[in-house]
Amino acid sequence: MFSKYFSSLKIEDLLSTNIADNSEVSEILSGNSLSLLDVAKLITAYHNPFARKSVIEKAVKVRSSIWHNSLFIMPPLYISNGDKKRGGCLDHCLYCPWHNGNVPQEQIIRLSAGAVRDEVKLLLDMGYGDIELVSATDPVLFSGMRAVNYVAAAKNAGAKNVGINFFPFKSAADYSELASAGCTFSIVWQETYLANIYRKMHPCGPKLNMGYRLDAHDRALRGGIKTVGVAFLGGLADWRYETLATIAHARYLRKEYGANIIFGMPRWKNGVGVNITSCTYDDQMYEFVGALYSLAVPQSLPWFSTRENFNLSDRSARGGGCIFTLDCSTEVGGYSHKNGAPQFPVFSTSFKQGAELLKKSGFKINIHLPFGE
Repeated sequence: MFSKYFSSLKIEDLLSTNIADNSEVSEILSGNSLSLLDVAKLITAYHNPFARKSVIEKAVKVRSSIWHNSLFIMPPLYISNGDKKRGGCLDHCLYCPWHNGNVPQEQIIRLSAGAVRDEVKLLLDMGYGDIELVSATDPVLFSGMRAVNYVAAAKNAGAKNVGINFFPFKSAADYSELASAGCTFSIVWQETYLANIYRKMHPCGPKLNMGYRLDAHDRALRGGIKTVGVAFLGGLADWRYETLATIAHARYLRKEYGANIIFGMPRWKNGVGVNITSCTYDDQMYEFVGALYSLAVPQSLPWFSTRENFNLSDRSARGGGCIFTLDCSTEVGGYSHKNGAPQFPVFSTSFKQGAELLKKSGFKINIHLPFGE
């Protein structure tokens, strides 16, 4: 399990290595693969303009050679922000506007399977083909069998690949039920890999158990899910540590299970009822991290979402081999019903307009993931 493996890693030691000069950066990037120490050296060389430029240019070449400028377009569908009887989301994440007790009672919503089917049909009519189902920590979805109903509804509506971004399930058997129902991928953002920050940001609630979350993808992959999404939430802690830890997590999952990897790229955004001081993680760092992901795990897909403006995502995805979000609502059922409680603000672009802009940038648009059904 990853929690056991992770405890033996010395991320801080790797990042305390001597900073690579231009010659060493070039030597590292000339190879066919990167060790975790190589990645650490590139991270510590970040403030060197030559290193930044070289990493990004090499990533674009690697992506182009594998993916040939193909982007994979997929929207999220938010299906629940919690349980009305228990104050909404059961978790108390300090960075999230959906934390327990913060969403007005009348705006706490859980869609029915029928409503999910209708929302998915609407998204498919817009031009999409694959769907990510997203939920807060909702006790109704602690059971794999209950979650199966939502996956089945999305599949019945016509979505080819359906994935989940739910609170992690307890057993491989839960994920096996989901895989049998047609669930293609499972997303669990770790938020932070630093134990002290994790405890601070999750003072109580089901999410408090860091080890349980670290092992979520082991359970999913043992249950038959083939593709998993890993990420840290930018702005909670030192991006250098988080990036190396996230890459270590992805490479462990590749080695142990042959997993297909999605790298999430979320950055913390302010919201109603949230008051934290964020760490520096600017646009330049963001683009650099996305490039590192493509170098460290070339077959992976970094995911550039509408948390960021279109131009930044367009630039960061050069070469292709990335998931890209255009239309986005972080309200539950927000594509057909407005005036809900969004989890965070977004830079949403219509499928038609966004696809045209991406084609002008030289991208090829795909509405299905490359490692789905």
